[in-house]
Amino acid sequence: MSAKDLLTRCDEAACGHEATHGPGARCLFHDLADELRRLYPIEQDVRALLTYSGKAVPDGGAFQGRYYDPIEHSYTTLADENHRVVTIESPKGHAGYRKEPCPHCPWRKDQPTGRFPADAFRHSAETAHDMSTHRFGCHMSGTSHPETCAGFLLNGAQHNLAVRLDLMKGQIDMDEVTSAVPLYESYSEMAEANGVPAGDPALALCRDA
Repeated sequence: MSAKDLLTRCDEAACGHEATHGPGARCLFHDLADELRRLYPIEQDVRALLTYSGKAVPDGGAFQGRYYDPIEHSYTTLADENHRVVTIESPKGHAGYRKEPCPHCPWRKDQPTGRFPADAFRHSAETAHDMSTHRFGCHMSGTSHPETCAGFLLNGAQHNLAVRLDLMKGQIDMDEVTSAVPLYESYSEMAEANGVPAGDPALALCRDA
């Protein structure tokens, strides 16, 4: 079983525990999932450093704390010591995508805010810019096989060029993408709920309508 599959199983078990014992009730599966989330990015950092150390990112020059994967066409940015932001750019083909928001998707309004640091939302704000070619990656997909976030597709990708091109080519079927829970209406709303101040320069170019 891969680390990604194990994390998914732990999240499912943790959600089942909360369904039985009430929202916020913690169990061993919560602790295990938190530890896997802490360790997995470290593994990815080591892999990135061994593979891409000293390599300039495509937009010119090395960027400290940001790694480019030329195989998956994705960027991994260090938000803090425990969190990584994955944005996807696929110039040679479309990226896979999630059909529904994952259990801890930051687009979900039923999830507690603060799970991800505010800087994570600053780093990925470019995905909501007009005509952006970068997609908001699902954090549970990791960097090995990145997938576009379902919450982003539903409420944050209206002006994303890469997503619009995939829709035109039939490479994304929005009839497959659904959410059974309320989502933030825009990227800015989600970012502000997670600690990015209204009017922050990182959100200035986000298209919310």
